[in-house]
Parts: sequence; C-alpha cells; structure tokens
Amino acid sequence: MKIVGIRELRAKSAHLLGGAEPVLVTRHGKVSGVYVPLADPTRLPDDLRRELATTLGKRLEKHWRDRAWRSSSSPRISLPLASVVADANVLLSAVAGKAAVRVFTEFGLTVHVAEFTADEVVESRPVTAWKYAMASELIEMPWRFLAVHRHPAFVYRRALPRAIADLAQRDPEDAHALACARASSATVVQ
Repeated sequence: MKIVGIRELRAKSAHLLGGAEPVLVTRHGKVSGVYVPLADPTRLPDDLRRELATTLGKRLEKHWRDRAWRSSSSPRISLPLASVVADANVLLSAVAGKAAVRVFTEFGLTVHVAEFTADEVVESRPVTAWKYAMASELIEMPWRFLAVHRHPAFVYRRALPRAIADLAQRDPEDAHALACARASSATVVQ
C-alpha cells in the first residue's frame, strides 16, 4: 500500500489511481481516505455492493435536491417479493440516483438482470449522463457497484421465443427481462 499526502495525490492522481496497489491518502498527517482499486466490482459481496449503492444513491439524491430536481415520492412496495428482474429503464434510473434506487437499497430484494439488458444499460449510460447533466463517472460508479445478479443469455434462451410472442405489441427488448424472470422465477420490474 502506498501512503501519499493530498498534494502528492493531486499531482500524481492518474499514476496512483491507475495502478493495482491500494493508496492511503493523508492530510496533515492524518488519514483522509483510502483508494482500493477494483478489477471486478462484481466480486464484492452483495451486502457491501448494496451499501456502496446506498451511499452513492444518497449522494446523488442530495445532488438532485441541491439542484432542485425533485422526483415524486412513490408508495412503498407492498407485495411480498423476494427477487425481481429489472429492465434497463429501472437500472438507468437507479444509477442516476432517481427513485428506482430504492429497489436496490430499501427492500432487500435480489435483483436479476438479463445479459442483454445489462449490455443495453452499458450502451445507454452516456445518454443518461447527458440527459441528467451529470458527469459520466456519476453514472459509471453506481452501475459498477449495483448489487445485481447477471444472467447470461443461455440461462433464459429457451424462454425467449415465448416472451417475444407475449410482448409482441410492446418493446421487443423487454422480452429478455421477461424471459429471464420466467427462467429465474422472479418478478419483472419496469
């Protein structure tokens, strides 16, 4: 672990934060923070990822409050759910710190995501950052730490044709979330 002062961190941030070694940051000789690089945040335990998502969500909520962007408060979920499958709109809303973040932070649900949906979110992050006038990093970080269980396409492939047929009059991209829900016995959240 490297130990650096705040001044050195500012001067060498790209080098220090781009490495694989943790960095302890001090200010006037006292610990100010710790940077721990993560090659794969999905390897963190779900409870830690949920705590990080909660912290980031609260910071983003404060960001929106400070900018006077208010979202309408929605009633709490009253259904006895254990797990859900989230579509791209819910995920993007959550990483932007909007009301959907509550699905991940307040209800203790296991959230499943179809591989196709996860890819859709990755593609849409820049647009979401632009839409809410946010730095792209403020969208990237919550997405990396969101406690979701990603399902590769082969897990729900057999359920996909029926899901496509059932959603013929709706957005065909939602079929992946429905197929994933059917394959994992979860409820779809849109």
